[in-house]
Formats: sequence, C-alpha cells, structure tokens
Amino acid sequence: THDLEDGLRAGSVALAEVERLAVARRVAEEAGASYAGERPWDRQNTLVRGLIRLFVRDVVETAAARIERFCARHDISDHEGWLARGREASQTTVWFSAAVEEHFSELKTFIYGRIINQASVSRQDWRARKVMTALFAAYWREPAILPDYLLKRAAEELELPFLRELPLGRVAATVADRYHAHPGFARLVVDHLAGMSDRFALEEYRALQLPSPEQEL
Repeated sequence: THDLEDGLRAGSVALAEVERLAVARRVAEEAGASYAGERPWDRQNTLVRGLIRLFVRDVVETAAARIERFCARHDISDHEGWLARGREASQTTVWFSAAVEEHFSELKTFIYGRIINQASVSRQDWRARKVMTALFAAYWREPAILPDYLLKRAAEELELPFLRELPLGRVAATVADRYHAHPGFARLVVDHLAGMSDRFALEEYRALQLPSPEQEL
C-alpha cells in the first residue's frame, strides 16, 4: 500500500485504474455509499486505509483460527505446550485467507507492473544499490573511516582491537587478520548502513567517492 500511495502521488497510475481492481471494489463496498461522493484525494486515503485494514484484519483473524486449530489438534493448552510443539506449525500459519490472498496477489501484480517496474523506479533502485554497495565496500576495506562510536562497539561487542589505539603500521594487518575474519564486523557495517537516511547515505557517498575541491587529500 505504501508503493500504491507513492504511485498515486507521483501520477504513475490514476485512482480510477486502481478502483477497477477487485480488491478496491471490495474496500469501496465496505466503506459504504459515502465513498463514491468523496473528493478524489479523500477517496484515495479511504482506499489505502481500507486496504491496510482488510489485509491486517484478515491475517490476524485467519492466523488466530489456524493457531487455535493447531493447538486443539495437538492438545496444547498453555505456553509450555506451545513451546514444545509450536515449531511444528506451518510457515503459512500467519498468512491470508484464500480469498484475501487472491486480492493481495492482484494488488501486488498491479503495483509491480504499473509502479515498481518502471524506468524511473529502476533507475532509482540502481542508484541506491550503487551507493549502498560502494559504502559497504569502503567501510569493509577501511574500517578506520568509520565513526569512533562504531569502532568502540566493535571493540566492546566483538572484542576486536580498537583501531584508534593501534600504531598506524599495525592497522592494515589487524583489519585483515581480525576484522575481516569476524562475521560480526560485516553485521556491524550492515546495521550502520540500515540506519542511514537517504540524505545521509548520499552525503557520505559523495564525501568518500566524490571528494570536492575544498576537501584536502
């Protein structure tokens, strides 16, 4: 639904096109007669809220019924019983009912074809991959360019040497022998990237990959 909102706001699709989908017609019916009389912007908001409500409510209710049947079938009546047998539950226990799954698939197919799989979106995705890949490679190869607080986390949580305290001549060997050998360091870098806003990631990419004339080399 977030992709749908983005597509509607960007003009990639028209509200009228979305309203022809079966899932949209269902949401409109549940909204009542007042839906048709709303202004387009209000109808759009009503539609998106209705989609979220339909999907979430269906998953919650359907999953609850499936879990209840699973517990009855295995004579589970308390938390300890669930801990003992819960892993046997199907991976699709928390999922849509068959009818709403059809609606979900219809909407997903529509959004992919009309909004996501477009040149402008593909270009943006490519840029994002380029920036994230470059940042990860830079941090991985040269951990010393990471902020001090992350290097301190590496020292405290992963028991890696704190690079700021090492003689310069030992940094490269320590990175190769200790940092690159510890899978937790890759996780630390990934978590750092995941916490970045778009603006900060782009600024960091420019600072590391495209130094300006004002920056000293």
